[in-house]
This record gives sequence, structure tokens and C-alpha cells, in this order.
Amino acid sequence: MEGYFLYDHGGSGNHGCEALVRTAVKLIGEPAALLFSENPEEERKYGIDQIVQVSPAMEPVSKADPAYWKAYFDLKIRHDYFPMDAVPYEKALSKAGRELTGVSIGGDNYCYDYYPRFIRVHRSIAGRHPTVLLGCSMEKELFRDPEFIKDMKAYSLITARESVTYDLFREAGFERVCLAPDTAFLLESESMPWPEGFSAGRTIGINLSPLLVGRERVPGMVMENYRQLVRYILKETDFAVALIPHVVQRGNDDRTVLWELGREFMPSGRLFMVPDCDCRKLKGYIAGCRFLVAARTHASIAAYSSCVPALVTGYSTKAAGLARDLFGREEGYVLPVGEMTEPDRLKKAFVDLFDKEEEIRDGLRKRMPSYLEGFEELKKRLSQL
Repeated sequence: MEGYFLYDHGGSGNHGCEALVRTAVKLIGEPAALLFSENPEEERKYGIDQIVQVSPAMEPVSKADPAYWKAYFDLKIRHDYFPMDAVPYEKALSKAGRELTGVSIGGDNYCYDYYPRFIRVHRSIAGRHPTVLLGCSMEKELFRDPEFIKDMKAYSLITARESVTYDLFREAGFERVCLAPDTAFLLESESMPWPEGFSAGRTIGINLSPLLVGRERVPGMVMENYRQLVRYILKETDFAVALIPHVVQRGNDDRTVLWELGREFMPSGRLFMVPDCDCRKLKGYIAGCRFLVAARTHASIAAYSSCVPALVTGYSTKAAGLARDLFGREEGYVLPVGEMTEPDRLKKAFVDLFDKEEEIRDGLRKRMPSYLEGFEELKKRLSQL
């Protein structure tokens, strides 16, 4: 690839997305012409504008533009709002030079109900550019949608970040797909000073997200599971607790649920909230933890790549697939949110996994070199585009 642009990026206030920008640029190696961001101000805040030129991912569409009226027709007559959602993206992306390859770094985008918007956006650029879907995870149900299949076939290359998704593509007959780790495994870590009274190696990291809470089967049960876990750590061990927000965007801010969780335990003096900072610094905090319990995928990747044992409270293919590739199975390493129907499920899963702490840590140290060799195939495939 002689030149490329990055798109499908929601903003670096999602520090997993920030990690993908930093590591995609590092992996591909060629100068990226543009990063199309939905939140350019976040790129300035976290220093992404220092490594790549940033352009807005959306532009206002005039009513004089025929594309506006076509989308308006679909909305009013067909009751399909996705074209109207996609038009501002299509206009912004039309500014990318035709000689460039488009690299989508929104690996999770097709996992949500609004994925038809991304199909339309990709359709608008696939005729002008070779395109790569980098580090994706997919749910099995998607492969029953003919529009999804058609869209996937328009990519020049798809890379699956875990074997569950890779197997789904291969079973569906896709050829232009390869298995490679999430590029965030390449993120460098920046050591951070711990607050007075806290120390690396004696702290359990806790990450919780509004998305996880929103997917609970029993109202209030996710938060109660996390409370029981923190109570156990503070009462039955001498470890401290670090609350680690990994997404800080409006409407999807980990700090909202973490503050609610931590309010009860702050007087203990053994719990603190990690301040918002860029993804390299967050990885530094996670790397200093003895153990991590994480809802966010990229928080768990920061732990795995630092050889820190982690228990993931997951709700999708990506959590199970990553655990399966690293440990041979997801049972015991991932607690699906749907299984948190009793208030002590998370505590029990933590205790069971923590008993194997050294075994897991040693296993990650041995596994990581061969696991990261998957990037060599990815570099080869990208160079052939």
C-alpha cells in the first residue's frame, strides 16, 4: 500500500479507538494521508493530530445536493433512515485522494444494530478506492443478511482479530480474509506514577461500561455483581482497587458507572479512580495492576499484551474469540453478561481465575511472541494491495 486514509473512527475519547489509530499507523508504516474522525477535537486533546492529519468524518449536506433528496426520499417513503445518516459521511470521504486505500478501523461497527449505515458508507467509497476492514469481530447472525455479505465481498481485504470471526468468514466462502491480532496489541505502554498509598502489583484494576450495564438480563444485577467483587477484594484481601475508565465519550462514559460503583468504597482509602489520559498512559496503569476485570475489549487487550491476567465481562464474539485464541477456551476467562443473574457470579469467577494467576501470567508470557507473529502475515497482505 503506497498511501491510505483511516475512517470509521468515532473519536479518541474511546481510548480503544485511539489505540487502533496509533497502532494502525505504526503497523502499516506508510504515511497516512488522513484520519477521518467524528470528533476531531478529541484527536487534538489526546495528540493524535501529531501523528496523522485529521479531517472531520462528516460534512453538512446542502438541500441543493441531489444526494440529500435521494436520502430524504428513502426516509419518507421507505422509512429507511440509514441513507440520511450516511450522506454526511459520504460527502466528507469524497475528499480522499483516489490513489489512496481506505482502511476502516471500526472493527466493532458491524456488531451493532446501526451497521447498515456503515454498509452505505462503504458502498460510497468502494468504487473509488481499494478498502480494508482491519481487525473486525462479527456475530454469526450477520451472515444471514445478504446486504452484509455483499458489502463484505466489496472489501479488498478483511482481517479478523480472533478465530471465531475468521471461521465464520471462511465458512461463508470468503477468500480475501486473514487472521491477525488486533493492532492494539502493538500499543506501547507509558509508565505512570501511582497515587500516594497505592502501588503497582498490589492493585486490582476494575473496568465497567454503560454498554455492559445496558445489556443485563436482571435490572441492577451487573452493578451488584461489581459491588460484591469490590467488597470481597477490600474485605478478604490486602489489595487496593483502581477504577479504570477506557471510554469517556458523552452518552457512553465509563466514569458514570464507575463513580456509582466507587461511591460506597471511597472512604476505605483503598480505592481510586484513574484520571482520563491517553491510551498509552492507561495501558501503563493496567500494566501495573496485579489483575484486571474488564468490560471493554481494548482494556482487556492492554492487560493481555502486558501479560496481566484478566477476567472479561463480555457480551459479544470478540471477548470469547480473543480468550479462545490466547488460552484455548473462553470458559473461566470470560463471564458473559447474560450469566450475571445472581449477585455473586462475578466474585466467584474472579476467585476461581485469581487462583490461577501465576499460571495465566506465565502462559501469556510464553504465548505472546508466537501470537504476535500473526502481524507478519497481515503486513504481507497489506503490501500486496
